[in-house]
Amino acid sequence: MKDTSERNNNLLRIIVMGPVGSGKSTQAELLAKHFNVPHVEMGALLRGLSNTSQDVRELVDAGKLVPDSLTLELLGKELEKSQYKSGFVIDGVPRTLFQAHHLPFTPDVIIYLRVRDSENVKRLLLRARADDTEEVVKKRLSIYHEQTAPILDLYKKTGNLLEVDGEPPIEVISQDILQKLNKFI
Repeated sequence: MKDTSERNNNLLRIIVMGPVGSGKSTQAELLAKHFNVPHVEMGALLRGLSNTSQDVRELVDAGKLVPDSLTLELLGKELEKSQYKSGFVIDGVPRTLFQAHHLPFTPDVIIYLRVRDSENVKRLLLRARADDTEEVVKKRLSIYHEQTAPILDLYKKTGNLLEVDGEPPIEVISQDILQKLNKFI
């Protein structure tokens, strides 16, 4: 959405997308601090839910996507909280075209972090989280290419997709994002 007159100036809604391991959460957190809005980490919300739901835990541990309806319901409930009234930066959603079409908000800008699969695998194996085995990481990347990557075409058509190289150091990526964001907000 390049026409910022369509956006409520008191509300900022940014999505940070990219394959697993691309640094979405890191960049989303930096943007949230920069704009003084909360960061919504969908993965953390789902991992929190997996602590109380065996079905969700099994999906997360296997590297599979949680059903769209559950993801959207959880997100909708989270965004109803008063802390998000001035906006937010979110990562980890949408993961499917269905989610993209049914988000409970309209994003102002979508930031896509481009990172090669080999780099993502290397990064994820280094962070050594219990669900980051090489098999699970490769499964997540496969799902990403099948189900999430097509969302980028949808957002390109809306004119509010900002593509950024996600392989340089964190600070370089952050500065690149902030410079490019000037066109959108």
